[in-house]
Amino acid sequence: MSYAHLSVTLQYSPQFEVKYKRRNFATPKNYLDFLSNYMKFLENNRNSLDQMSGRLGGGLDKLVQAAVQVTEMSKELEEKKAIVDENAIKVRELIDIINEKTEAVTKRKEEASAAAEQIEKDSAIIEKEKADADEALQAALPALESAAKALEAGVDCDNPLEC
Repeated sequence: MSYAHLSVTLQYSPQFEVKYKRRNFATPKNYLDFLSNYMKFLENNRNSLDQMSGRLGGGLDKLVQAAVQVTEMSKELEEKKAIVDENAIKVRELIDIINEKTEAVTKRKEEASAAAEQIEKDSAIIEKEKADADEALQAALPALESAAKALEAGVDCDNPLEC
């Protein structure tokens, strides 16, 4: 600082006087102002550096906290992943059981459909045979009535259809 003050007094003031035709003086008050300004500048820079250092320290603390939280979350994730894997295995087993039961139900449904078709066919045959039996019954009823009348009348007949 003293070099700057002396260089102004001895070197730059004479150049300034020659060039601008004005005199310039470097007084002790200028030197003290220079020192005061330098101290203010130094204090401002220190404060700025302290603030930045504090922010950097806070950021590092946050990073450490985040790392701890990530570690804890990783442990929780592993535990939950084990539970999810276990549940996935149970779900796969349940799906396999459901598929097996679905296949069995499908087979039974097919068997039931085949049985229903057979029953329909048998019902049609039975209806036809019933109709034939009803016809034969209707045809035999008059002969039965005549046989019953003959029995009542006391007729001895070897062949009830001829009586």
